[in-house]
Amino acid sequence: MATKKARYYRALNQELKKRGFRGQVLNGYEALKPSDHREYQADYRDVVDINGASFERLARISCNLDRNNSAAIGVNNSVRDTVVGSVGIQVEPMPLDRNGEVDPVLTKKISMMWTKFLRNAEVTGLNFAQLQRLAAIHWAREGEVFFQVITHKSRDIGNKFPFILQMIPGDMIPNLTDKELGIYSGIKVNRWNRPVGYYFKKGTYSFSVTDCQYVDANSIIHLVNRRSIKEKRGIPMITSAIPSITDLAEYSEAEVIKAKQSASLVFAVYKDDPDHGGGFLPDFDDDDEDSPEEQAAKTAAQLEAERIKEIRRDDDRAEMHIKPGTSMMNLQPNERIDLIKSDLPASNLEKYRANILKDIATATGVNYSSLSRNYDGNYSSQRQGLIDSWKTAEGNQNEFASQLVEKTYQKFIETCQEHGFLPASDEGLIDNANYTFPVMPWIDPAKEANAKRVLNESGLKSKQELIRENGGNPDETFAQLKREEEMGFGIPKTIADVRTLELEDEAKNDEVVGN
Repeated sequence: MATKKARYYRALNQELKKRGFRGQVLNGYEALKPSDHREYQADYRDVVDINGASFERLARISCNLDRNNSAAIGVNNSVRDTVVGSVGIQVEPMPLDRNGEVDPVLTKKISMMWTKFLRNAEVTGLNFAQLQRLAAIHWAREGEVFFQVITHKSRDIGNKFPFILQMIPGDMIPNLTDKELGIYSGIKVNRWNRPVGYYFKKGTYSFSVTDCQYVDANSIIHLVNRRSIKEKRGIPMITSAIPSITDLAEYSEAEVIKAKQSASLVFAVYKDDPDHGGGFLPDFDDDDEDSPEEQAAKTAAQLEAERIKEIRRDDDRAEMHIKPGTSMMNLQPNERIDLIKSDLPASNLEKYRANILKDIATATGVNYSSLSRNYDGNYSSQRQGLIDSWKTAEGNQNEFASQLVEKTYQKFIETCQEHGFLPASDEGLIDNANYTFPVMPWIDPAKEANAKRVLNESGLKSKQELIRENGGNPDETFAQLKREEEMGFGIPKTIADVRTLELEDEAKNDEVVGN
């Protein structure tokens, strides 16, 4: 009997596999198999091949998350605000003559022409601050953005000065690769791996070199986020955090569904199968005249017929739409109604969300407090977290400035020289400039200001350095303070002067008390 029964189950298993029942009836053992979900894998492809195969899909995923996920939006906005701030990275022209001294006459002339460009920096009418903020979003979200330098006047774009930029999104350069021609993901490079040209799409479908417009690299500025020197195209800054962002979204959605179920008193229909023991496999009949294999074939055919019947049930019987006052009707035999209970609140939700946001902050380098909007903790802990995240922010600032702002300024000076607005002499360093970045915000203004005063009084930092750290222009600040002083406001010019006046007032008060 045992032998026949074993033959029966073996035959039934084979019949069910043929009929597509694998994992539906004999699913107990399937659950014991190890899952390959998030299995660690090694990729032995070249970095160039990996980048070329993934940057487009990563950009699409990141754009979708930026439209629909608050954590992704928070990361991209944080990158924009810490890298360029509200007014963008400021440029202070400081041209040097042949002796290495700043030329004040040339500085004033360049500043006036640069100001004209700032007002209309992009062909669509964006000023340079707006351009930087939008570029920072593209840079963080898609990993790259391109700019074409236009060096002629045009009434259509309204540039009174022969220099303006055209912002081009990354998807305008196709993923076109021809290693024999030195083309990788739409970028042509020389033998030193240096870009010499870019292929832009002429239309929606551009799959070959002849379908694209070739533009020399001298006319293109490529703002790109790379993780390897061999990568040609950029990757989104949230790339490593995408699994965590997705997990958080799915978990939050599940908790919302759970809350809705609890509020709506959701019912479920349960079905018992008396013929097969409530879903278990039918037992073997040893008294049957048929062989175990024949019995297995009959059982499988019966199960398949019941499954087809279940699939073909009328919609009003298979699915019930519940609303207040609904009565449960038209139940099938052996079906019953039961309430799905959902205990709220979820005690682990807040802790789980905080841990996931910490992972996202770690992967992207943004400040956890800014991302989570959780500002718990004392001054020391808040400042330490801000300092740690600001290290990444400063690196992003330098990367953004060197790739976009500095190159834009250098090409601007070159254009001015080509059109005769500036001298073409190379004896000095005419395109030298100082770049002012957004500063780390103050948690406690009194403590921060006192620290800067100590640095100035001790000679560790100059007045100009402190003004630039606060995002100001020293020349403009000193000029404004001088004008205010001449108008009779009596406002001191430096931080150190404030302390000097305080000490003088304290000394006068001591003399009055002594008398």
